[in-house]
Amino acid sequence: MAGGAKPEGSPRRRRRRLASRWLIVLQDSVDVFLVAAGLLLVLRDLTLLGLGTANGRTVSFFDSLLNCYEFRAQEVLTPVSAKTPPRDAKVRRGSIYHMTSTHVPWWWRLRTFVLSFVLKFGSSTFVSVCLWRRPVVLKGSRHFISFILSLLLIQFFPYDWAFKKIQSSHALELVIRAGTTLYKFRKTMFVVEVFRGRTAASSILSSVVLAVITVDGNGLARNVENVLCNRGLATSCKSDVYHEILCALSFFWHRNWSVILTTLMLWVVQTTNPWMDPRLGRGAVEVQDLLKFLGLILFLHRNKVLQLAGHLVPTPIQSEKAKVA
Repeated sequence: MAGGAKPEGSPRRRRRRLASRWLIVLQDSVDVFLVAAGLLLVLRDLTLLGLGTANGRTVSFFDSLLNCYEFRAQEVLTPVSAKTPPRDAKVRRGSIYHMTSTHVPWWWRLRTFVLSFVLKFGSSTFVSVCLWRRPVVLKGSRHFISFILSLLLIQFFPYDWAFKKIQSSHALELVIRAGTTLYKFRKTMFVVEVFRGRTAASSILSSVVLAVITVDGNGLARNVENVLCNRGLATSCKSDVYHEILCALSFFWHRNWSVILTTLMLWVVQTTNPWMDPRLGRGAVEVQDLLKFLGLILFLHRNKVLQLAGHLVPTPIQSEKAKVA
C-alpha cells in the first residue's frame, strides 16, 4: 500500500467488529439494569419494613437465589467419594452440583434437588419448630415458588447465563448478598423478639443458638454434606482429630462471631427493664436502633457485602492501569 497505509479489512470483518461492540454494550446495559433494579428493590424493602421482624418478597427471593447459587458454586472437597459418577475427576467436581450436566446421572440430579430444598428450608423449619411457630414453607406457596424460580435460574437457565452472570459480576453479587443480609438480620430479630422479657441464662443461650442456626444453618449443613459425601468421613478421620476439631471450631467462630455478638447486644437491650421502660431509661429506642444498625453492619461484613463493595471502588493501582490501557 502506498504511504504505508494499512488495509481496513473486509466488510464482513468490520461488521463482525461492530456486532461485537454492540454485544458488549448490550451486556453492560443488562448488567447495569439488573444491579440498579435489584438495589432499588432492596432499598424499597428496607424503607417499607425497616429493621423489624417481617420480610418482603424481594429479600426472600434473594435469599433463595443465593442459597441455590452457593450450593452449586461450592468447592468440592477431595478425594471425591466413590458414589459420584465415574468420570474424569476434574470435570466431575466441576459439575457435581449442576443438575443439567451430562456428567451426572438422573438420580444424582434428584439428589441435588432434594438437598437444595432441604438446605433452603431446613434451618428455618427447625428454628420455627423450636419456637412453636409455623414453618415458612407451610405458610403459603410464595416461599416455595421463590425457591423453584431461583433453582430454575441457577440450574436450568439457557447457556447457564444466570449462574455465570452472578459468578462474574461483583456488583450483582453484592446486591443479592445485601438483600440476603437484610433477610437474615430480620430473622435474627424475630428470634430475639420471641425471647423478649426472659432473663434466664437458658433464654440467652437459646436465643444465640437459634440465631446462629437461622443465619448460618444452611451454610454449616452445606459444609457437612461436602465433607461427608465428597471427602468422606473415613478420609477426614485419618488426619489428626484434635487438629480437625480445632479447625472446625475456628471456622465456626470466624463465620458466626458477628451473629453471636449482635444477638447478645439485642437480647440485653430488649430484656433489661431500665432500657425498655421510658420512665427509667430515656433514649432506649434510639439506643436500640443504633444497636440494630451496628448489627446490620456486622452482618454485611459477615456476608462479604463490604468486601465486594471494596472491589468496586477503584484503587490507585487500578486507576493507573486504566490510564495506561
